[in-house]
Amino acid sequence: MDYIYKPIDRTILVSRVKSALRSKEDLDRIKELNKELQQKKQELSSFSQTVSHDLKSPIVGAASLYDLFLYRIKNEFPQIIEDEGLKELLERIPQTFTKMLDFINTQLDYAEAGQVIGELESVSMDRIINAVIENFEYAEQEGIAYFSKLPDMPEARCDPIRMLKVWQNMIANSIKFRDTKNPVIIKFGGEESRDTVKFWIRDNGPGIIAEHQDKVFETNARLNYDVEGYGFGLATVKKIIAAHGGNIWIDSEVKDGACFVFELPR
Repeated sequence: MDYIYKPIDRTILVSRVKSALRSKEDLDRIKELNKELQQKKQELSSFSQTVSHDLKSPIVGAASLYDLFLYRIKNEFPQIIEDEGLKELLERIPQTFTKMLDFINTQLDYAEAGQVIGELESVSMDRIINAVIENFEYAEQEGIAYFSKLPDMPEARCDPIRMLKVWQNMIANSIKFRDTKNPVIIKFGGEESRDTVKFWIRDNGPGIIAEHQDKVFETNARLNYDVEGYGFGLATVKKIIAAHGGNIWIDSEVKDGACFVFELPR
């Protein structure tokens, strides 16, 4: 609080009044900018949905026409299917449709990642991680991944839908970039302090060299072009964590593999 002591000096009074008026103008401007920002975010979300629909519709339509085309080929010209060269070509076409749809969905996920949907709630991170691990049951069955026993994890205030995406992308990253490790061993951890909760995922893969550790969170950051992907996975994770008021980084002290750490406010 700003005080003016008696006797009142006219120059000081005028100065204080002008300062107060400027402060109010600044506050009003901040409110106006914040309102504009929220409108822009809503416009971006609507635009992303529209673009996604407009791009996906013709692809889905073409895929449906191709299914009808293939059905008629199999029934009316079975000799074409018997040709190994043509059969392989026909099988590659729906794979292209699938890749195109995957790419559009990946772009949409990234565009919407910075928007926390729903109310933040206290969530059991154990349940979130276990639910995601179930999606990678195939990886354990095929011997390309092994998940260590999950320790007791602290709860976190978050959007559970977005947090599922965080763990999904980080686990997929460990498996995708395991190199020759079969299985890649994936471990989890967490701890809490007075103001924050911290979680991490660690693997024994090839790791990430120091000069690339900041780049992995950028869009289109593909450090290994021998591995399929679009380079949006970890960038999406970073946007989701930032939307929760948190931060994510790579533990540079871990040398035998990679360790991703993120922190959320309590």
